[in-house]
Amino acid sequence: MKLSKPLLTLSFLIAGTCCLVGGAAAGDYDLSLHIYPNPFLAGHPYGESPVIYAKVAFKVPSEGTATLYAYDFEGNLVRTLVKKRNLNSGEHEIQWDGRDDRGNLVAPGPYVIVLELTIQGELYRDTFVAVAMR
Repeated sequence: MKLSKPLLTLSFLIAGTCCLVGGAAAGDYDLSLHIYPNPFLAGHPYGESPVIYAKVAFKVPSEGTATLYAYDFEGNLVRTLVKKRNLNSGEHEIQWDGRDDRGNLVAPGPYVIVLELTIQGELYRDTFVAVAMR
């Protein structure tokens, strides 16, 4: 059976908790993925201050390699925010200016943020829905 993009998107929303990919739930690891402010203003300054980015925050329970993606609600990859970056354990924060991989501002609407974290050869994934506004 061929899977369509809307079904892929639905699976992102259903799998909104951290899990060990291909295995049991990862009860030991709480990645605490979230984005703030949410909704966020893509590429817009507030008053005279510089552009305020959306902040994607997450916890790394043990040293690992992280990749962070933003998908639109049709399942298309919009931006790779972090690609295979080695991170120490602890809290981390990545800024997103609301732009896609080509540098264009994203359209207003919902985006699925996906964190993939490899710890000692095991892949964990967490998702969060963010809303871009203009």
